Amino acid sequence: MKKRKEPTVVTSQYCYIITGVATGGIHVVHKNGKCICGLGAKCEAVALVKRYLTDGGQRASDPPADYWPFMPEVCPVCGNSVENEPRLMSESHGMGWKCTVSGTLHYWQALTNELIVLQKNNPYEYLIPPAVDYPGVKFEEHYDAQRSAKHWYYEEDASPEPR
Repeated sequence: MKKRKEPTVVTSQYCYIITGVATGGIHVVHKNGKCICGLGAKCEAVALVKRYLTDGGQRASDPPADYWPFMPEVCPVCGNSVENEPRLMSESHGMGWKCTVSGTLHYWQALTNELIVLQKNNPYEYLIPPAVDYPGVKFEEHYDAQRSAKHWYYEEDASPEPR
């Protein structure tokens, strides 16, 4: 008889990857304390992650404010239930969802609110804040590009010759 491997927990970006669970396969537990296998919080992998963290394991990173690695439990704007919205899913913003009362309006409002908070916390550094795999655009970089563009665009000898 094959000896079962000891379960392993590995931190990966904003979640935990667990192998060696009795139910088999690879399990992914997000910071909301639920496994994506369908068992949710009842999955054995969730308890393994809790033990891993209690034993001093590395915590998963917090996602950027404008990134949803999983659907929220309830709408962050009104508190009603949410459902999956595949048309809003993207690499840069994660899971797409919609409020069961307001549709996608609260998704966009929640996303915008997070960006406003980011801007208020650091108003002078970024015109467009960094996101997953995107470095952002700093105000200084924007103004430098604007000055460079004016220099070459408005030079007199750069204008076309009249015909």
